[in-house]
Amino acid sequence: MLMLHKGVAYNNHVISFEEFAQVKATLPSGQVPTWQEPQGGKVLNQMTAILRMLGRRHGYYFDDNADEAFNVDWVLETHADFWNSKTYLMWLKGESDSAKITEGIAKLAAFNKQMEAHLASQNSKFLASDRLTIADFVVFSLYMTLF
Repeated sequence: MLMLHKGVAYNNHVISFEEFAQVKATLPSGQVPTWQEPQGGKVLNQMTAILRMLGRRHGYYFDDNADEAFNVDWVLETHADFWNSKTYLMWLKGESDSAKITEGIAKLAAFNKQMEAHLASQNSKFLASDRLTIADFVVFSLYMTLF
């Protein structure tokens, strides 16, 4: 999404579960996503590290402003807390257990409340700054995945 927004050419190679099983042993840490540097360069992993690197390269993550960097990192860490709860699986797998659905909705509501409060504190239309950052991309991506 970041690369598309910036207008930078890239190859988005999506793999199936079957293909993942075949290539897992060749991937850094045996996981996706990965980023391969242009012209067959090094293969990198860890979503947030890749996102920060690309954000720095393309103007969506700024090390020169400690407050802004904190706000971006706060959003990324809050997103990681929600993502690591595996609540998103409820939507992806079509959960039918009403107790799990209720718990998942409560976790999403808590995440939304955190994001709403943080956004209100920024006095901006963006989550971490007065400009678009990787924080906005990661939260938007979460909502696109769930809904």
